Amino acid sequence: MMRAQFFETSFTLLGFVAKADGRVSEAEVAQTESLFTQLRLTALQRRNAIEHFKAGSSSGFDPAPTVARFTQSLGPRRQAQHTLMAFLIGIALADGTFSED
Repeated sequence: MMRAQFFETSFTLLGFVAKADGRVSEAEVAQTESLFTQLRLTALQRRNAIEHFKAGSSSGFDPAPTVARFTQSLGPRRQAQHTLMAFLIGIALADGTFSED
């Protein structure tokens, strides 16, 4: 359950952060795909990750419920928080710029 929540939150928020500046760049897609490799995702896990990423990058997506579920499920686990932040900072910097959005 906790692992699934971390997975869902990570890829949903990666999509959200990637789209925050208006569009998902090729560099951001490449960064996300490198995570697939690092995390050794199966084909099914990749498809699920892509669906979460797309949901997070959809127009009008509100990240608050996703963050709330993460906090409720994994909040006290510092390692999970740090890993999620590292993923999000990586995607935010993937295209060489850091948008205030």
